[in-house]
Amino acid sequence: MKLIPIFFFVITSSFAFGQFNDKKEFKKVTSEILDIIKRKSMVRDSIDWPEFTHEIENEVDNADLSQANFIIYKIIRKLRSYGDNHSIYQDKIETETYYSKKDSISYPTSRLINGNIGLLILPSHLSVNPEENLKYATILREEIQNLDQNQISGWIVDVRENEGGNMWPMIAGLNPLIQDGIVGFFASNKTITNWYSKSIKPIGVKRMTNNYKCKDLSKKIAVLISDKTASSGEMTAISLLARENSKTFGNKTAGYTTANAMYKLSNGATLLLAVSYSMDKNKKKYTDGINPEVWIEENEDILGDAVKWLEKSE
Repeated sequence: MKLIPIFFFVITSSFAFGQFNDKKEFKKVTSEILDIIKRKSMVRDSIDWPEFTHEIENEVDNADLSQANFIIYKIIRKLRSYGDNHSIYQDKIETETYYSKKDSISYPTSRLINGNIGLLILPSHLSVNPEENLKYATILREEIQNLDQNQISGWIVDVRENEGGNMWPMIAGLNPLIQDGIVGFFASNKTITNWYSKSIKPIGVKRMTNNYKCKDLSKKIAVLISDKTASSGEMTAISLLARENSKTFGNKTAGYTTANAMYKLSNGATLLLAVSYSMDKNKKKYTDGINPEVWIEENEDILGDAVKWLEKSE
């Protein structure tokens, strides 16, 4: 079972489940899920395992296939009660979709404000397809490079509508704005793992040829967030926090600041299991989202306030 650090936001409260061929396959997959949770879940030490496994295994033994969806949902729901709000089960079809090349993916856009401020808008990126990852990161780097041909006084990174997906193309794409190095950590029960922003060979994105760096890496960066900013959108914001001359504007994010590892199951489905929390490069842990440094209600002029801060000389 391959572990890949990736982040997904549960956009709705419903879960899509694949069909099982027979009871034997259902029991096997359920056993795999329980075993992975017991070994890898970030809340595994809080769970009463004899009670947890006995309840689920008893229901599986007495269930028919029409109840399979409900039982797998119940496993995920029980994790919620221990503080894991991010794990999800993807059926075989959903798993194949995340690995495929799609026509519906949105890509970063940008524009120049007042002739000297670069605005970067980062949408969700719900794909782990290598071509799509490369395209997202490349477009973002090109947008930054094009804007930087002006006399840029500051940057705005807008992730207010970013509900998650794959964090790595987002972070790789933003690399021209900052120095290479550690931009955050994954903190599990026993270990802390670095995660980096790299110009050449960035994590999760291969074969990048645009290694542009901005002319001045000390410029201020305003990060716009909202209650829609979730999962990888939150991770992307965190990668710019604890940096000198960065500041967040908006309102509290969705609170999906946990790392989901991907575990392939024998039926072709995937368990996306929360295995760690995220920390910024100063090791501040984010367990329940990001509170903005400048709180601005949604119907107020968040962009305008960010521009004022960027234009203010300090």
